This record gives sequence, structure tokens and C-alpha cells, in this order.
Amino acid sequence: MDVVARPHCRPQEALRGNGSVSAAYARARQIGEGVSEPALRWLALGELGQSSLAMFQRLAGLRLVLEARLPLDTDDFTRCRKLLEAVPELVPRLGELASISPGWAALVAGWAELCATMDAEAPRWREGVGRTPRTYELLKQLDGLDLHGPRRLAVADSLNRCPRRRPALAGIAAA
Repeated sequence: MDVVARPHCRPQEALRGNGSVSAAYARARQIGEGVSEPALRWLALGELGQSSLAMFQRLAGLRLVLEARLPLDTDDFTRCRKLLEAVPELVPRLGELASISPGWAALVAGWAELCATMDAEAPRWREGVGRTPRTYELLKQLDGLDLHGPRRLAVADSLNRCPRRRPALAGIAAA
């Protein structure tokens, strides 16, 4: 099924709606049919963002987001790290992200350095405690290289359920 992008809708709203935990799990099961229980748990209850969803869709073989957006700041990168901690079976496949674009290839190549820098700057990053200016600068170096590559991906039916009223944008092309 085709989906129409609703850029004003945050990933959590699009994928989960504003319902209960059981409704979030039901939606995750519908979207992520055939994925592991940890993957379903992350999809239902994890911290979602465009970059973490881009990672999840590539590594889990699903189509969930409009753009294969790199993490643009340390909040985005934190969500990506939390995804890999929540769904550890994806960690050995991290290198597959390099095929998305040169920017993703650079991110994969620098992943260990980014993680080590973040861990040193803010040991309690998982709790949202600490500042990470050096990690941010490393991410901006990747972003500044304009290595994002093709931005648009095919989208799954899951994003068509945003609760807001604005009309959808048509014509999102697959890259």
C-alpha cells in the first residue's frame, strides 16, 4: 500500500497514535510483522526519531520513514544508540547502513568514536543527563560534509495514520 507523508507528524504519533500501551503493541505487531519481540517492544514503546527509524527499517527490512536521515544532533544519536541497546540482534548488522548513502557510511565508520566520545562526556546519557558538545561536533562534521545522499525512501502504510488534520503531501518519490 502507498503512504502519504505527513511531515508535521512526529514518528511516535504516526506509528503509535495517541492510544494505550496495548494499542501501541497492536500497532507495532501490524507494522512489524515477523520481527523479534525486542524489536516490537522498541517499535511500540522505544524512543523513535527519523534517524533511529531509518536504521530500524533498513536493519529489520521494513519501510517506515520518508527519509534515511542521519542523526543531526546528540538527541538523534541517543535514540539510535537506544535502538541498538533495545534490539541487540541489530548490532552485528550495523555495517549494512553504509549502503544507504555516503553519509551513513561515514556514520558507521565513526560509530565507535561517537559512542566513546558520548560515553566519556556524559556517562549517564541514557537518562538524559550530561552535555555532549564534542559528540555534537563530530556529528556536525558528518552533516557538514553534505553526505546525506538520496533523502527520500519509499514509505510504508504505517505513516498514514497521523492524528493531525493537515492534508498530506502527495508525490513522495522513492530514490
